[in-house]
Amino acid sequence: MVKLREVHPNPQCIREDFILLDGEWDFCFDGEDIGLNEGYYNGQKWSDNKSINVPYCYQSPRSGIGVTDEISVVWYKKSIDIPNNFKDKKILFHFEASDYETTLFVNGQSVGMHIGGNMSFSFDMTSYGKSGKNLIAIRVKDDSSARFPMGKQTYTNKNFGCWYTRTTGIWRSIWIEAVAKTYIKNFRFIPHVFDSELEVIAEIEGRCSNNALFSMDVTCNVAHPHKDTKIFRTISTQANNNLVQFRLSMDEIGFEKALWSPENPILCDVRITLKSNDGVDDVSSYFGYRDISASGGSVQLNGRPYYQKLILNQGYYDDGLLTGTDEEFIHDLQMTKDMGFNGMRMHQKSESKRFLYHADRMGLLYWAELASPYSFDPFASVNILNEIQDMVLIHANHPCVVAWTPFNESWGVFNILKNTRQQQITLAAREMIHALDYEKRPVISNDGWEHTITDILTIHDYEQNAEIIRSLYPKSTSDINWDNSPANVKKGLYANGYSYRNEPIFVDEYGGIGFLIEKYSNEDWGYGETAKTKEEFYKRFEAIHRAFFDLDYVSGLCYTQLTDVQQEINGLLDAKHKPKFDNKIIANIMALK
Repeated sequence: MVKLREVHPNPQCIREDFILLDGEWDFCFDGEDIGLNEGYYNGQKWSDNKSINVPYCYQSPRSGIGVTDEISVVWYKKSIDIPNNFKDKKILFHFEASDYETTLFVNGQSVGMHIGGNMSFSFDMTSYGKSGKNLIAIRVKDDSSARFPMGKQTYTNKNFGCWYTRTTGIWRSIWIEAVAKTYIKNFRFIPHVFDSELEVIAEIEGRCSNNALFSMDVTCNVAHPHKDTKIFRTISTQANNNLVQFRLSMDEIGFEKALWSPENPILCDVRITLKSNDGVDDVSSYFGYRDISASGGSVQLNGRPYYQKLILNQGYYDDGLLTGTDEEFIHDLQMTKDMGFNGMRMHQKSESKRFLYHADRMGLLYWAELASPYSFDPFASVNILNEIQDMVLIHANHPCVVAWTPFNESWGVFNILKNTRQQQITLAAREMIHALDYEKRPVISNDGWEHTITDILTIHDYEQNAEIIRSLYPKSTSDINWDNSPANVKKGLYANGYSYRNEPIFVDEYGGIGFLIEKYSNEDWGYGETAKTKEEFYKRFEAIHRAFFDLDYVSGLCYTQLTDVQQEINGLLDAKHKPKFDNKIIANIMALK
């Protein structure tokens, strides 16, 4: 099943019995929202019948439609075959992302509804499907409500500045999967590097009797004499809330040489088997064995300070908008490495499982961030907290993920400086993330400024004059005025009532030097003055980096940004993801630190 990892939409949880449903679907706009009353889910002919290429949203040219008007309700329809070997099993219908309110119908019956636009979810369609032909209908409702976590999707009727074309409906892969009636619903791998152990927690769905057996087969190939070391354990589960939990010694692997890092991205293959009275559930997965922590003024990877050189990635793919292909993921990650960066901050977007898989295997750090809402009220708070929770639970097994960013630049909490309720939601998000993430990855409470309690202090600074940077940043933290960011943003680094606690300091948005290769629109936009020549760009790029690299108390940087996006021209790659500059020159400058 390891070979399936190259095509499966979820490389961390692979079963052989799955059917990818990407491709051509019937599609219609339902701007007047009459589809439920008219029975659009029953299979009769739609008055506005089109075809769409799933998983691309209708606004993207790759969808085959390419209409950017805001239409709040859309429908999908397709007849699919369920094979005989799925009989007597549970059938799960998986969405990796659909924006925003998604309802699944199977053979005219409503299976369930999910609210949220950024993370994956599933429905159990067993009771509604049958062997042979099945009619699938999907209704998605979306609008530009500021209460929804919408990130960089424009909230007006057009693109502007650093806000881009909206996304409505299915925008990542969908597939069905057959599992045993008693199956492994979730599992978590938690490295305890300094104890030389791997903790395993698994949730079992179904009738988990006391004689059910849970086993793991772990293989790790490393460059030392134990080249094909194999660990095998069979654990007898107890019907105790259908939970399996144990620790596995890593001594047999020779863990010191199997530690995951960007320079040595070793992955351990895992096969998990659950045998019960309902049959066998067999899953292929993997993990990376590494430790990440933030303490003593630095971020440490595997117990040693590690200087992070990140690049900001908006995750837009030209005519695919938010939806990229495997080839595009690999290209972007390789370009990032070629330019001398060791990771990226995914900005206002939670990336796909296949993207994270490639980051795991290629060795790039990843700061996980969720799209922000733009208003603050009880409903917006529930929406963002629900999706933050899902982000942690879904991404936690990826070794590339080394930080969580629930809020950015006070978006959705615009009065956080003084408003205690808005301060409290950032505190609640941080505490919830730490409760769910057993690895205790650092959490940035409000990226850029006006932090509450945070594990990393982050600063956003788009000053492009190196001499001004040197004049504004003191030589040591003892001379920083925490009430006023050294950046020219007229913002305090902390919200009222909060202060510096010796957390690591990152300048995690800076640069943004505009350079135009091909004009996108009459509203091309960038930070500062656009460089007129490549030579001018290189000179400014190097000077800025020398200024920040000279600050000993800065533990990492994140340059804005990887690619141009529509009218925004701050990328090192253009909007089609082609290099605008010589990657070797960029890499040589990044190697100055």
